Amino acid sequence: LVSQMAAGLWAAHQAGIVHRDLKPGNVILVANGSGPRVVVTDFGLARSAEEPGSSSVTGALGMVGTSAYISPEQVEGRDVTATSDIYSLGVVLYEMVTGVKPFFSDTALATAVMRLKEEPASPRVHRPDLDGRWERAILRCLRVSPGDRFATVDEVFQHAFVGVAERIAELEAKREAAEKRRRAKARAARRMKSTPK
Repeated sequence: LVSQMAAGLWAAHQAGIVHRDLKPGNVILVANGSGPRVVVTDFGLARSAEEPGSSSVTGALGMVGTSAYISPEQVEGRDVTATSDIYSLGVVLYEMVTGVKPFFSDTALATAVMRLKEEPASPRVHRPDLDGRWERAILRCLRVSPGDRFATVDEVFQHAFVGVAERIAELEAKREAAEKRRRAKARAARRMKSTPK
């Protein structure tokens, strides 16, 4: 699901479009024959990365986007680029793996401003078993300075997914082994029931 979400964002960036409001509410699952497909929606705030005035702001707080997910440069009304979406992706990933947002306060404005003044807690504070590669990738997405973040969505996943294929294969092998043991026990139990006393 995460890789499909990232692919949707990558496609927008390849077309020169910055979403500016990436959040869980704008990521939906669509049923298809081979399982759910992720679709990134609501490009209503999106702009071309090359469009003059891409830093213009709207809304009651003078910010474009949802306060819990926007980048520091959006809070300050500065120019937005693909790295602004990468920040928002980091917030979404943080929430996906921990169940909490990296910043939360009493008001939308206070929540937005926190990211200008504070570093987020490591996601491993909330999820100690999280792989260190995911921790490092998420925290790099959440850097205050756009230049300190990943430049592209695919860079995020090149770092986060290093070794993940091997880990998935390992978990799948364990699952298959457990399933074989379960089936063997079930067969043995059926044989015992069918053996005459």
